[in-house]
Amino acid sequence: MNEFKKNLIAELKRLSGQGGIIESRQVVKTNDVMYDAITIQGEADIVSKMIYLDSMYKEYEQGRPLQDIAAGILAKLRCTDANMEYTILDRVKDIYDMEAVKDKVVIRLLNHQWNRRYLDGKAHMAFLDLAIAFCITEDFEDGHQSMLLPQEAVSQWGVSNEELLEIAKSNTEH
Repeated sequence: MNEFKKNLIAELKRLSGQGGIIESRQVVKTNDVMYDAITIQGEADIVSKMIYLDSMYKEYEQGRPLQDIAAGILAKLRCTDANMEYTILDRVKDIYDMEAVKDKVVIRLLNHQWNRRYLDGKAHMAFLDLAIAFCITEDFEDGHQSMLLPQEAVSQWGVSNEELLEIAKSNTEH
């Protein structure tokens, strides 16, 4: 997989012909499941786009040329860019400004043991064997997005977890 990622990044850079950052990373998701991914961030982009590699690696192992995989990724990203209305970060401009986001903070319950790495650096507190995680949520015409609130933002707000819990409870649907 490492050789595949290295060669794919080189091919993406060659085909895109643009500046920016293309890099490999492992992503921790819910229940501490790890995924191999590539992130792509254009020079003018605030947010990077993430492509998970598992299915593409299987296609590569089955004989699909690397150039086809890279071209497919770039085509998909161009289509996404053209059709994307907004992301949560487009609407929530400054997560470090409590007044701008406090009405969007909600509770998300997670199994603490299964999500230790996923919760690292994110605002949460223990509740029995669960973690009360704090998310920012946003509704869109075609769906809903949320992201876990970084602990760094909550620290900058100067509120305790107990105060944050009260804010989030008032926004969470029962």
